[in-house]
Amino acid sequence: MLKKVLLLCLLSGFCVNYTQLSNLNCQQSIKKSALNVSEELSNKHVVFSYIDVFQDYYDELDLSDKNISFESFCNGYYQFDLSFDEYINLINEDSVDWNSISTSKSIGSETQAIKSTASKLEIISPDADYILKESTKIKHLPTTPASSFKRIPQYNTVDFSSLRDGDIVLEPYSLNGLGHMAIINNTEQSSVYGNYIQTVEAVLSGVQYGFLDTNRMLNYRIQIYRVYRATELGAVNAAKQFVFDQIGKSYSFDFSHTDIDNQDEWYCSELVYAAYYSGGIDILYSPLALDGHTFFPHEDTPFIPTLIQKRFFGGKAFDCSPQFLQIRIKNFERNNWYIEVYNPNVFDLYIDYDSKMCFYNDAKNWSNLNNGDIHTAFINSGNTYTVCISENLFATSIAISYYWIGHRYVTYANKLNRFDYSLNVETNVI
Repeated sequence: MLKKVLLLCLLSGFCVNYTQLSNLNCQQSIKKSALNVSEELSNKHVVFSYIDVFQDYYDELDLSDKNISFESFCNGYYQFDLSFDEYINLINEDSVDWNSISTSKSIGSETQAIKSTASKLEIISPDADYILKESTKIKHLPTTPASSFKRIPQYNTVDFSSLRDGDIVLEPYSLNGLGHMAIINNTEQSSVYGNYIQTVEAVLSGVQYGFLDTNRMLNYRIQIYRVYRATELGAVNAAKQFVFDQIGKSYSFDFSHTDIDNQDEWYCSELVYAAYYSGGIDILYSPLALDGHTFFPHEDTPFIPTLIQKRFFGGKAFDCSPQFLQIRIKNFERNNWYIEVYNPNVFDLYIDYDSKMCFYNDAKNWSNLNNGDIHTAFINSGNTYTVCISENLFATSIAISYYWIGHRYVTYANKLNRFDYSLNVETNVI
């Protein structure tokens, strides 16, 4: 399934050839569709999205006092062929029949998800209004000049303060559902128009600066992702330096790339992947974060280019692949084994353990265990947690594990010695 998702471009890789791109009708009118707000809000991987932008406007306009539901407000924008300012003016004129606004629970097809006023497939075009001009000339300028903008970034009403440098920008429905990806380079980049949120992204004209604002968030139904502990591990600064060094390089139409070392051209998700890998984080294995909680990527995570061969940059890389838990006997008292569990991973996780000793093969295969005996504990990266496992008649093994991206990583042991605290530790992936 994961390979299938990748071949479909993972919503971001643009796995189509140049002929296919040329044959797309870039002037087509993309149909509007109703969105299921509750479904959009339930995506716990997202730290910020266009739904939050709608919410800020909805609260600012006090639309609940006008008996306009939030769902109708969101869907109305996509059903009227108006700019957002024109849409707000229409609301203020009280001329909208809100009973006619679709609030269907179907989000519609991916080809229907883009605002019609932004339907020129601009995400791969050098003419996209959020892509800056002459990026190579402005990369060393502290303030972006007016001549670099195709339009002025819009930030009125919306609170973008939760965004951070290094956050990943995903347009999940652009380019007939193939999608697009960028990385936030500076949330407070100076310009003649004031500070703006600057992005770096690979588009048809090459690796360029762009910007994120209210209009782009809404027109492309943008979702923002964050790589867990990236700032703490120093990966954000490394990623920013990496994309800075790529400014001006060409766009890649070769989506079979298997080497991210020393490339002169990039496609969008490949650039983001390589940026974080340059900082030692492989986003194939790094969890995403929201409000301090950890959510692991899976088959539906949209921005993991798994065909890229992962390599080290500058001789360093954190081992972000899953590591087995490490265990040792801490104490034995009153028929209870106190086992210290160490989490060697770069991410926090929940572990499961059998609170009673079990048989060897059951421990190895994490099978035939009594659900009532399975306990859960949370361990931060690099920390330990002590679990209590009681003796259980003729059973002589212990089993501790965690579940990660479709697999369970089991650390199990037998031959526990209550005198010298030795034990025979083995591991298994299920």
